[in-house]
Amino acid sequence: MGRPRKTKAKAAAEASSPAAFSIGNCKVEIHGSGLRCASTERNLTISGTKGVKIVIAVDGAKSSSDGIGDGSDFILLNPNDIDSRSKSLLQEVLMLYKNELPTMDYAANTGKKSGFLEKCIMGGKYKTLILRSTSLAGLEEIIAAVSYQIVPADTQYAEIPLTVVTSAFQRVGFGHLLYKELSQRLQNVGVTTIFCWADKDSEGFWFNQASENGNLGFVSVGEVDTKGKMRRIPVRADIKRTLCFPGSSTLMVTHLKKVLPTVPKNPMGELQTSQLHPVVPDSKSS
Repeated sequence: MGRPRKTKAKAAAEASSPAAFSIGNCKVEIHGSGLRCASTERNLTISGTKGVKIVIAVDGAKSSSDGIGDGSDFILLNPNDIDSRSKSLLQEVLMLYKNELPTMDYAANTGKKSGFLEKCIMGGKYKTLILRSTSLAGLEEIIAAVSYQIVPADTQYAEIPLTVVTSAFQRVGFGHLLYKELSQRLQNVGVTTIFCWADKDSEGFWFNQASENGNLGFVSVGEVDTKGKMRRIPVRADIKRTLCFPGSSTLMVTHLKKVLPTVPKNPMGELQTSQLHPVVPDSKSS
């Protein structure tokens, strides 16, 4: 019995139906007859007549392990140690905060400008970590920023008063990448507890910042009213004095896993370890 032949109608239908593949966040459609397509997780091969072959593959040498991709990088900005380039970037961050968080630049319940954003960026108390992207045309753009301090009273604590992602890049994972980078840097220098300030729109984001290495998401521990006053919170008085209290915001906290140094076993076969440094309730704080 011979192989059944395709009807002209069936052949025409197959030729008019393009093969579709995904590369990154792009959909690729292959049109035309006489083409054969094969794809794997890392490459797409298109074969045609007369030995023509097109291979699109992942460049392993250029792939980024942290997920930010080529043309993107993290830059740490410190207003106390600044050159002209860093100053320009900090001004860009300030404009980003003002555009995306306009209400944060006004004093609670007064309608008057407080200069809070500029104090956070330029005052010297907080550093800012940015995620910057460079387009194929060579244009640079800050797509996300987070400002923070390591608390001087106890360097196992850190505070995040501000974080933002440019509107065009929100809800695609850049905020998580930025926080993941910051939390890893803080963890590497011994920080075990991070406080952050959230509004109603960003609380959900902070709740979901659990990481692959076992760090948990944030939980709420107190709220600041519209007049900038907060009720009793489970934070030591010396640490509380270093925090900012933006109006109509929620104080949230997370604990990072302690990074233990690799140490050889002692003669008794015991490993020296240390425990997490918890938030200590302060019965005198109000």
